[in-house]
Amino acid sequence: MKTCFICRHSERQAIEKAIIERVPYREIGERYGFSTNAVSGHKRHMAEKIAAGQKAIDVSAASVLLEECQAMKRKSLQLMAKAEKAKDIKTAIAALRAQKDIVELLAKVCGELYSVKSINVTMSPQWLSLKKTIVLSLENFPEARDALVAAITVEEDNDDTISITT
Repeated sequence: MKTCFICRHSERQAIEKAIIERVPYREIGERYGFSTNAVSGHKRHMAEKIAAGQKAIDVSAASVLLEECQAMKRKSLQLMAKAEKAKDIKTAIAALRAQKDIVELLAKVCGELYSVKSINVTMSPQWLSLKKTIVLSLENFPEARDALVAAITVEEDNDDTISITT
């Protein structure tokens, strides 16, 4: 693996600042004694390092969030136990609901729970165009066309939406 000379250069920060400020590579190269290819190569691995740093920040933030969720879970369990011991059913149920919400949040943070999105496509231009294309393509099959139109119309009339779950 080749060693990047710019990474070891005493003026590395100034070179990187010039790259970030979009100074032409030729000008940077001439100023610090590097080829335009060396400057371009350094910019590429600068981007890789920035991306790796961002990933580390994201992992760190997720870790902090996970710790906070676990602390809330422990506290909720403690409150639920106290409420049960005091035979305070309302508070115990409230703590149980909080526990459910925390478990759900933990599952989302851990990526084990996926949100379902519902998209209303009834009025979208894409749906209207597709619907027209399908109906026209069934012109030689009037029974199939009529059955499809009837099914779509009934579905659309039921609640004014056609939902696609993703």
